[in-house]
Amino acid sequence: MKAAPLWILLSIVGYCLKLAADPLIMTKYFLSGEPVWITLQYPDLTNGTEFSWEWTSHSGMTQQTQIAKITLSDHGYSWTWGKRASFKQGQNYGIQMEPKFANGGLYIFSQMKPTRSILAQTELIAVRVVAPQSDSVIGSDASFSCEASRLPDSVTLQWEKKENHIPNTTLLYINTAHIIIHSVDMQSSGEYHCTFRKNGRLIYDVMKMLKVNQYSYSKPYTLYREASNSSKVTLINQHYERASKARWYWRPASHTTAKNKQPVSARMIFPSQGFDGYYIPLHISPVTYEESGMYDLYINDYFYNTITLVTLEVTLDPPGGLFGNKTLVLTCEVSETTNSLTLAWLRMEGNRGVLEKQEALNENQLDRKLRLTLSSPSRDQTHWACVIFRGRSLRAKASLQISLPAPSASQNNIIPMVAAVGPLSAVFLVVALVLFYKRRQAAGVSPEAAEYVSESKAKYSSVLSLQECKSIPLSPREVQNDSELVPAQTENIYSNVIYLPEDTGPIRTSVVDENQELQYAALVLRSLSSQDSASPASTMVEPSHAEQTNDMVIYSDPRI
Repeated sequence: MKAAPLWILLSIVGYCLKLAADPLIMTKYFLSGEPVWITLQYPDLTNGTEFSWEWTSHSGMTQQTQIAKITLSDHGYSWTWGKRASFKQGQNYGIQMEPKFANGGLYIFSQMKPTRSILAQTELIAVRVVAPQSDSVIGSDASFSCEASRLPDSVTLQWEKKENHIPNTTLLYINTAHIIIHSVDMQSSGEYHCTFRKNGRLIYDVMKMLKVNQYSYSKPYTLYREASNSSKVTLINQHYERASKARWYWRPASHTTAKNKQPVSARMIFPSQGFDGYYIPLHISPVTYEESGMYDLYINDYFYNTITLVTLEVTLDPPGGLFGNKTLVLTCEVSETTNSLTLAWLRMEGNRGVLEKQEALNENQLDRKLRLTLSSPSRDQTHWACVIFRGRSLRAKASLQISLPAPSASQNNIIPMVAAVGPLSAVFLVVALVLFYKRRQAAGVSPEAAEYVSESKAKYSSVLSLQECKSIPLSPREVQNDSELVPAQTENIYSNVIYLPEDTGPIRTSVVDENQELQYAALVLRSLSSQDSASPASTMVEPSHAEQTNDMVIYSDPRI
């Protein structure tokens, strides 16, 4: 077998040395807040005398920072700490750290002396999960969030429930997966998993349990809902005894007492489907902005529970979309701010939101609107969502879609026209060239070939036969003898006779001296019959300029 060339072997050795000098990054996930410290082990050491641990935070707050420097001597090794608030010495050359979200980042263990080389790289991705702190009340919303310190491009992050499907709202925003379980009931309880998947393969999983309290007596809660023609909400209470009488009342959220309560609107359905004396729902569809407030339930004339409904409304000015105007104003308004919250406008890319504008609203703030102005929005700025956050939890999302004018017919035809012009032009060019070539062939010798003629061989050039005809009569001026008539015979007529002066050498036939006066004598070549064989073969006429008779030029002989 033929040996490989030396340069190939050297390339392979160099590549292997590069891999050894620059090891691949190992990725690990950890859950923030766990009680167990994280340990980073060291690789097999070389003959170095000084080593270093360095860290680059995912938060971007700090650049590459030296955590510790390890120096070897005859008496062992010593540690010099740079930033050790959350770090401590592990076994031998390893380090340990608290499982804090801020500790997510890239950790590099390097040999510093006698030569510098990277020995190990580990990326720690911190995961932070926010879930309900206690059992959720039946009918309330349960909100979960799962945040990663960094989300690699090839990794997907989402919430999953392995059992039955539960109505929910999801959002992916700044490396965080949010989910809202709406109006929880006993079927909503169970395990919810925050999953990290790479190419569909599960690589990390955090499980949180949702527990639902079956009874709602004196357990008030707040619901956030979008106000729109398609929205709906069900206010749910569960009583441990069968109720013989139940009534719902409404009052503004600003009224802390039930003095001004009034029966719910007749449009609201009660009792609704499922009412059996224990399960007491109030169904509202569609939800309007003005129906925000506090809903009190009385069972057997006794107060049972209060549910607060906060509505979120989005509007567009001008309504519908962009028609002639170049500026759009998106407005998001929340009906109540009984608690501090954050309003934000997100530009949606599928289920992922990109922050455009946000504002924190304080409790009982009068101006509860967030406006976003768009100047000449593009096609990728048509899907929007206004969201409400309380702390790190998503509480509501209202979607808004902008309708942009459809491209005009001329704009739509630009690309097809451009695509068609090229091929059609090429076809027309080919056809024109073919026709030109055929005409040139039909014309005989090309103009280039006939352009130059040797004076020793020819005095005329480019003589073309026009036609054969029968006995062309000549005028009296053209006949030498008035009494002699030209007999009927076959004649060949020619045209395009070009005169070449003597002793001038080859000249361009296209150049004509207009000042030169030429005289011609008509020459008619006849095919004579046998009885006319004795007649002259040609008949000469008196000097004359070349004339054209009936659009035909007779072959001429110049006379100077």
